Amino acid sequence: MFTAILTAVAPIFVCVGIGFGWFRLRHPYPSDFITRIVMNIGAPCLIISVLGKADVDAKSLLAVGSAAVSVFALVLAVMVVILWATKQTFANSLPPLLFGNNGNMGLPLCLFAFGEPGLALGLSYFLVFVIINFTFGIGLVTWGKESAYSRFEVLRQPLVYSALIGMLMLWQGIHLPQWLQNSVDLLAGLTIPLMLITLGYSLGKLGLGEIRDSILLSVMRVAGGVLAGLAVAEWLDLEGVVRGVVIIQSAMPAAVSNYLLALKYTEQPGRVAGTVVLSTLLSLVTLPYLISTALQQAGLH
Repeated sequence: MFTAILTAVAPIFVCVGIGFGWFRLRHPYPSDFITRIVMNIGAPCLIISVLGKADVDAKSLLAVGSAAVSVFALVLAVMVVILWATKQTFANSLPPLLFGNNGNMGLPLCLFAFGEPGLALGLSYFLVFVIINFTFGIGLVTWGKESAYSRFEVLRQPLVYSALIGMLMLWQGIHLPQWLQNSVDLLAGLTIPLMLITLGYSLGKLGLGEIRDSILLSVMRVAGGVLAGLAVAEWLDLEGVVRGVVIIQSAMPAAVSNYLLALKYTEQPGRVAGTVVLSTLLSLVTLPYLISTALQQAGLH
């Protein structure tokens, strides 16, 4: 059991540590350029590469997607009530509670815990939240403000089209020509390491801001995500790797993208930055327990 947990967690620490160390050494790191490469080339290739070869059925992918929507709805309902009762500003406090780091951290964890099937299912969860984030999420932080984003921004994302292509390949049993498959696999391989290194570098740049509120929001993000994932998995009667992936993805810390949007559109980006940093540190501490729980829930321990 210890070996299984170490296998899943160690690569996360190593890659995030490289990124953080790169920042501490004050080496230049073109985060914007790398993020664009990952989101527009690497991640779409990863989706096609994984779904094109995935040993999972469309029913399992649909189950994970449905669970992702259910987790979002549950967390949204609960957190809105809590924030309203405590008189918190929704634009500042709600996004980091809703949108976890399902890409940078969630995908590697699903891969290392459950192999290629886990990565394929984790991608299904991730894509649902990408679509929600590019619609509801951006609308939330730009409410009442002049925004550079279009309501159709999600339709401009290569991730969405790569998901459609990957699902079509999986459904119809279509395989790419070997030369194209090799090219897609090569580009896909850069995605997860660069995601994690960029995460580590980004965390090094963030300040803690208003630490008391950030601690509270961090605990709410991680603990609320775990409880929501367990509740939805039980409600939908999920089993095996599907159940484990939903629990892992639901428990991820606040995504760095929350801070980038808060920096541009809100008055208290420090609180969001603190939530991103502290929830990530909290999740790193709790990762062994999370992986252990996910493996047990999946019936693999």
